[in-house]
Amino acid sequence: MRSQIFVLALLAAITLSCRAMTAEEAAALARLAGGGDAAARAALLEAVSRRNAEAEYAAARLVYAGQGFKADMGQARRLAERAASRGHVAAQNMLGFLWQYGLGGERDLVEARRLYEQAASAGDVDAQVNLGWLYQEGLGVDRDAVAAAGWYEKAAGKGSGAAMLNLGALNEEVLRAPAAAADWYEKAAAHGMTSADLRLAKMIEAGNGRRKDAKQALAHYLKAAEAGFGEAQIAAARLFDSNAAGPRRPAQALRWYEEAAKIPDADAAYHSALLRLSAGAGKPDPAAALAHFRSAATLGHAESQYRLALELRRAGDAAGAAEWLRKAAEQKHPAAMLLYAQALERGDGVRADAAGALEWYRRAGDLGDPEALYSLGRFYEGGIGTSSDSRRAMQYFVMAAEKGHPGAKGILEGIFGAPPDPGARDRTFGAPSPFGATSPFSR
Repeated sequence: MRSQIFVLALLAAITLSCRAMTAEEAAALARLAGGGDAAARAALLEAVSRRNAEAEYAAARLVYAGQGFKADMGQARRLAERAASRGHVAAQNMLGFLWQYGLGGERDLVEARRLYEQAASAGDVDAQVNLGWLYQEGLGVDRDAVAAAGWYEKAAGKGSGAAMLNLGALNEEVLRAPAAAADWYEKAAAHGMTSADLRLAKMIEAGNGRRKDAKQALAHYLKAAEAGFGEAQIAAARLFDSNAAGPRRPAQALRWYEEAAKIPDADAAYHSALLRLSAGAGKPDPAAALAHFRSAATLGHAESQYRLALELRRAGDAAGAAEWLRKAAEQKHPAAMLLYAQALERGDGVRADAAGALEWYRRAGDLGDPEALYSLGRFYEGGIGTSSDSRRAMQYFVMAAEKGHPGAKGILEGIFGAPPDPGARDRTFGAPSPFGATSPFSR
């Protein structure tokens, strides 16, 4: 489509060097915009053979895009070189781009800068933007934000939305001028640059360079969301799912979360699942929720892996549940660690493995899970998956009791007659021990 627009624009305002195109050749070029045919290609090549710079440039663009001709970067570069050598400004910009990225030949940033400067000085807007980028990033030239801004401003003055967008980013990220950045993003957005809507929305939501206004931010997020920006879709869904930009609108939140989930995006799929389970976004749909959980889980979303495991366990799929618990546990999901340890201990959907269960109880216990700490006490007291160690068992029972575990508190009350205070571990297992060598948990 972009090549078609280019060719049609070329025909609308054609300025040829050397011999002019014939009417037949111009008509052939128009046919190439729609995919072309053998006669159209032959007519364009005839104009190229007559060293027509405009035809050379047109052919370079079409060969680059693989439209009407087989895509060939090397041939595109050669054609652009021929047109550029005849002073064709747009070809100079195109050739600079090919040198900058090493397309169709070697990469040379200095040569790219030279060509951009030629075209930019002649007034080519795209070259002005490209040259500004080289100065902004220090590519083939010393980094110079002021020079970059100068070239961007020349292009912006001619209505370049891309230049306005780049000026916004330059002011936000390099010059640290948020108010100016927001101004340029606003101008770029008005020129159809929807990525500028996304950037402006983020600044407005944060109160950076603009007064903080969630409703206004949402309006810009929605423009970018409609254009397919996943980040904007998620941001819009997040605002709809809260009351930050007005009354909560779960149906709208679901719409945009599900749209972003198609990217695919794990967080969007997870939130889609939660909304599909709730009544606020419409009739609950557990099947759709499960599909979203599975999608997010497959993308590595730990909470979704855990939730999917719970749903599979409810459905009687113990093996599937154990597998997803393992994946979530490996991502250090605390609840999944505990449930996977229990599955290994009981052989629930997975081969029973006492040593493996002990290891996962230990990992969950390291995160402070009281049930895991209590289970570690059981394992060490009973010698399950390890050698019996009552002293260590008591340490874990005390830690679990301190976190309120009723089973651990009951064990300690049976021994001490009352729950230990927070210093009980130190007094019981430090040196010297009040039980000495006659501790009931000594071996």
